[in-house]
Amino acid sequence: MTIKELHDTVKSFFLGKIDRLSVSLKYRRVSCMLYESFRLECCLSNSGKKFRARLWVAPCTRIEDFLGKDISEIAESVEVLRSLKTIDDYCRLRLPEKFLKLYDKQSRTIAKLSGDERWRARQHISADAEIQKDVGDAMVRIDIEQLDTIVKDFFGVKAGQFKLDKQQSFVEFVIYDTYLIHCGLDPLTGSFGARTVMGGEFASNTFMGKLLPLRSDVESVRRSLKIIDEQCRLRLPDKFLVAFELYKRMGQ
Repeated sequence: MTIKELHDTVKSFFLGKIDRLSVSLKYRRVSCMLYESFRLECCLSNSGKKFRARLWVAPCTRIEDFLGKDISEIAESVEVLRSLKTIDDYCRLRLPEKFLKLYDKQSRTIAKLSGDERWRARQHISADAEIQKDVGDAMVRIDIEQLDTIVKDFFGVKAGQFKLDKQQSFVEFVIYDTYLIHCGLDPLTGSFGARTVMGGEFASNTFMGKLLPLRSDVESVRRSLKIIDEQCRLRLPDKFLVAFELYKRMGQ
């Protein structure tokens, strides 16, 4: 199998379920975000005869053992497809039905689109188009210290492990003891951006297939944080959320 064939196989198998698909010829690796929740890496040996896959389930946690299910090392189409199905099944086991129901509906819609239409759908900006056009007009921009305060006020006990970098103009924090979120302000335009960090520098800036509003006034940032909060909650089981919120209330 060639690296192009691996790329095409991953792309066609996970159609509608992935974004940030990339190829490294140097490391003979195909990477992507799967279900906006996991980072998948598929690699080929130099000979192209051996296949390997690993899944990042948290920023610093990756696995290659999928609940005892074997991932074949044979880099042939049928074997690779069988391995990708094992990975897909494992990912779906880790995600609650409430998330999968919404995500699958969106994925089926995206899968029916052409290549260009699919890309535009994945990159669709959730905010009002007219608002995005005048991102620098008629609004009071916040600075990075104000963003830090807004984030802490909005999430309260739901977030922790805060890191403020004034020089690079970003705030990082962990939400629900699970997701590492990076929020920042563009140094040139002052626009707001956020992403979920997964596996080193690899990150996804989409939330249920949509980008966040770019505006960096207080109300727009709060709307963006609300989207982040809602999408993170969708990915977590209800029983965990109940236990987490009870624990945090008892600690106050």
